[in-house]
Amino acid sequence: MSLQRNLFRIIGVSFTVFCINFFVRAGDWNIEVIETQVGISNEISCPIVLDSNGLERMSYFNNFQPSTALNLIYARRSGTSWTKQTVLSNELTMDDRALTAIALDSNDYPYICYRNSSKQLSYVYQTSSGWSSKILIDSSIECDIHDMVMDSNDKLHIVYSYSDPYGGGIEHGELKLAVGRGTSFPKKTIASNGQYVSAAIALDSSGIEHVSYYDKNNNQLIYSVRDGNIWQMQIIDSVGIVLSSIRGSVSIAIDSNDYAHISYYDFVNFDLKYARWNGSVWSIQTIDSIGAVGRYSSLALDSADRPHIAYQDTTNGALKYAMFDGTSWQIETIDDTGTSGRYACIALTSYDRIRISYFDMANRTVRFAGSAGGCGDMFYMPPKGDLSRNCYVDMADYSMFAWWFETGCSKPDWCYGADLNKSGMVDVNDLMELCQNWLIYTGP
Repeated sequence: MSLQRNLFRIIGVSFTVFCINFFVRAGDWNIEVIETQVGISNEISCPIVLDSNGLERMSYFNNFQPSTALNLIYARRSGTSWTKQTVLSNELTMDDRALTAIALDSNDYPYICYRNSSKQLSYVYQTSSGWSSKILIDSSIECDIHDMVMDSNDKLHIVYSYSDPYGGGIEHGELKLAVGRGTSFPKKTIASNGQYVSAAIALDSSGIEHVSYYDKNNNQLIYSVRDGNIWQMQIIDSVGIVLSSIRGSVSIAIDSNDYAHISYYDFVNFDLKYARWNGSVWSIQTIDSIGAVGRYSSLALDSADRPHIAYQDTTNGALKYAMFDGTSWQIETIDDTGTSGRYACIALTSYDRIRISYFDMANRTVRFAGSAGGCGDMFYMPPKGDLSRNCYVDMADYSMFAWWFETGCSKPDWCYGADLNKSGMVDVNDLMELCQNWLIYTGP
């Protein structure tokens, strides 16, 4: 037996160089149903943000009882479960667009913006004393909330559209920006005399707003950045006939160079596309073109400025995820339950762990998907070979592995996990699996 163990050590050393340069991206997902019985509207968003501890917060509308009214709900992760609060009761009727936006201030208190039952723009916020009453931001009727972010001074930046049904109709509306806190929200017009769909906003390192949106009248994807009181506009792409019902299908993020990245849906080819500004020109790529894919896209950048996109595969009713690994795009299906992926919203933890909220229309559920993270992450799933449970596959695990070279492995511990393929024995096949996972995690 000692000879066999020594042989394993010799074989292992010869694999060491290969192992150190071999990286496998984990594809394990934790999927949870956050809420059931979610209204009858097909337009129910459930945006997600992360607090300073990396824990998830969400907002959405729901009806807990058979009713014609919807309640505004705030959900937050508490340990391994979710705590939910009804913020406003009977706030919307079933035929209203149940769309919300959520942001957190520097003390992790939530602010939720939405279109109220009078089709006006409103918001509520929480303090140590509880929830505020609803505050009106724009009393104009036919307002639609698109997106919202919080700046470093705890001011909200809200992008919304407005159309006057008595002054030209929805084809002659405005895309607006409201910035403020409390009851004061000065407003700026980003674009006018058009119909604006799926607007998204991000702030650069100077707090300047960058906005991307569909111009439905001209069937174009537009990018605008504020320059003082002027908006500098660029046409990014012609996207075909934009459907006004497809909200939430444009997303924008700003990288460490203050360059914009945009994910969006191409209505001509039914594809997911991605545009990136490199400082002089826009680079446009088709990321996924298998079936009708790319509605409800949501984009986030990781610590290396690499894009991660969550979106719906409409053909298969599934939530999909795409990420650029530095060389190529990696694409996978996360959840094909019901018709998942509507209003997908992605966020990344400080350790680049993926968190996605989305709506399953077929089952009327708000759902959540979290990637298996590293040490200290609540979804941490040790890679095969992490026998020491130190969040690495390294020499400590290799030493334990060599000791367990034997037959007779069985449930429940399979030779303390060294029988990686659960064949009943620890052999060279298990060594190969350990090698493939070598240094798959290099810290939390």
